[in-house]
Formats: sequence, C-alpha cells, structure tokens
Amino acid sequence: RASVVCHENRIKGLSLVDVVLDGVVHAVVVSISSDGRIKTWKLADLLDPICKHAEQSTASDEVMDLVAEPLATYNADVRLTCVASSTATF
Repeated sequence: RASVVCHENRIKGLSLVDVVLDGVVHAVVVSISSDGRIKTWKLADLLDPICKHAEQSTASDEVMDLVAEPLATYNADVRLTCVASSTATF
C-alpha cells in the first residue's frame, strides 16, 4: 500500500481534465488545499510510483508515503473551498 503526498494541508477539492502536452493527451488532476495552493499533476505521474511500489511490496501492512512533483503550483493567497476545471479555451 502507498499514498502520494501532494499538499501539506488538507485537500479541499479535486478536478480531472484532459490536457494536450507536447501533442499527447494527458489526464491532469487539479487539486486545491485549505492553505490557498492550487497544484496540477499528470495522473500517470501520481499512479506510476504507487503501482511500482505495489509490485515490489511484500508486506501487506506496509504503507509508504510517496512525494510527487506537480506540473505547476499557484498560491491564491485565499482559503479555497472548491475547484472546477474545463478544457474550453477563451
């Protein structure tokens, strides 16, 4: 078992959107926390370390905290409570 550490504070909202990066469509997770930080992650970057750890793990009670690097981070300097995302361009 494993978990990915994405925020230092409580996560208040998650949203998933498909984004084209370098000509390839990626599932991107947008997360917000109560400290006002908005972060984006490629879903594959979050899942790959967990899957690799699960394949190598032998003890069922072992839990490993993995740290993932976000694609981008923004500090809104306000207490965020929800998030919505869209692929629409303006």
